[in-house]
Amino acid sequence: MDKTSRTSENGRWLGMTTARVNRKQEDLIVDLHVSLPWELEEDILSRVPPQSLVRFRAVSKRWNSLFNNKSFINNHLFLSRPQFIFLTKSKMYSIDIIDQRINLRKLHSSCGDLNLQYRTITTCDDLLFCKYPPFYSKMETALWNPWLRQANLIKLSVGKDFNVAGLGYDNNRPQKVHKLLLYFPPREVAIYECASHVLRLVSMSSKPLNSLGRFSNPCLLPLQDKPCLCELLLAIWKGDRFSLLKQCYLTRKIEIWVMENKIDDREEVVWINLLTLTAINLPNLFHKKYGVSYFIYDKTLFMCCSDDKDRHPCIYIVKGDVCNKIQMGYGKVDWFSHCAYVPNLISVPLEFQI
Repeated sequence: MDKTSRTSENGRWLGMTTARVNRKQEDLIVDLHVSLPWELEEDILSRVPPQSLVRFRAVSKRWNSLFNNKSFINNHLFLSRPQFIFLTKSKMYSIDIIDQRINLRKLHSSCGDLNLQYRTITTCDDLLFCKYPPFYSKMETALWNPWLRQANLIKLSVGKDFNVAGLGYDNNRPQKVHKLLLYFPPREVAIYECASHVLRLVSMSSKPLNSLGRFSNPCLLPLQDKPCLCELLLAIWKGDRFSLLKQCYLTRKIEIWVMENKIDDREEVVWINLLTLTAINLPNLFHKKYGVSYFIYDKTLFMCCSDDKDRHPCIYIVKGDVCNKIQMGYGKVDWFSHCAYVPNLISVPLEFQI
């Protein structure tokens, strides 16, 4: 056999061998997929961002059913990394921060009637809740989950303009009964029950505050210094307790305190000092025009606010005695709102679908 023939023959056998190896790899992949334990598969999916899980619903009925499972939703929420939601007059973004870099993702409100201008946003029960400031009375508010593209515009016909002061629920019942706290200037407030659509007016001039409903006993904050010399910011910690950011006006030192136990009005609140941050370039958090939002992750403080000099929106990452500032690239903007938020699969309650 000449050299050319041997080369051709070797190439044929090499091709056949490669084909067998590729088929074995494909078989191995199929076998791995078939034999992957369901517990491991569920654990992997619980670490996938919600925007991807929404697309994965079409993969199988089992996955679609899993993503509606309350235990899976709670586990996914526990494992998710917090982000910031950033709102301008016309657009909304999520801000993910990884390795000192920010990733802006444009979000859709999924509600055609939702006017973003001058709205402020916060969170309630891991959903976004928006309201207008006191100077901009409107007859509406909204609750939504941008990752699921679920949004419900709540329009109330109460005969007068009102300000939405907050959203809460009655936790004395097996099922949560959400209620809106409304304010009518100068001295009227109201409770709107979302499930029954009943509005109950209360005149503050004639009735005490506890006539609005049941209020838990307030807890004492860990304040060794005079309150007037500190900036105090409360936030949610681990989903079921509070954290407190305290900045000293004179030194700019920041302390992070967290509740030791879950929120429970039957027990005394115990605060623990989680972090003490002493970087020399910490921002001044006093009287920020557009407020300060923050979260703690991996013993690191993440803050969203305007900078001290130009009021440009920035992200501050603080760990120990190091503070890094990342400007968001917008330059100076006329107005913005923001809050810390954990991406999740929680659906907007049906009672808000008016």
